[in-house]
Amino acid sequence: MAAPATVTRPQASRLGARPPPPPLESGDRLGAAEFLRRYEEMPRIKKAELIEGIVCREYVPNMPDDRGVLRGPHFPGLALAVNALLAHDSARELDILRSSLQEAPHAAFAAQLAAKMKAQG
Repeated sequence: MAAPATVTRPQASRLGARPPPPPLESGDRLGAAEFLRRYEEMPRIKKAELIEGIVCREYVPNMPDDRGVLRGPHFPGLALAVNALLAHDSARELDILRSSLQEAPHAAFAAQLAAKMKAQG
């Protein structure tokens, strides 16, 4: 496993007259040179990491909903019942997770993944 490349910005610099690159977004798959090129062009970003080729930008906390459940923004159906986890109530945690996996957003996400896998052969 490669060590994460973390970059912090003391101040922005410009790379010449090239057109600006696409914005640096979390989840982008990039090589180190492209990561650094995009980072240099985005002075508003204070910190970004390239971990095994995947861009991770500044941490944004994920807050639980009104039922105390955290939902993953990138994997519909992934749910964590915070209070059940802290109380070591694995039965309740599994109930919340199973229920979340039965919801429409997860079904749509799973269908999208299945279609991508089928298209790739």
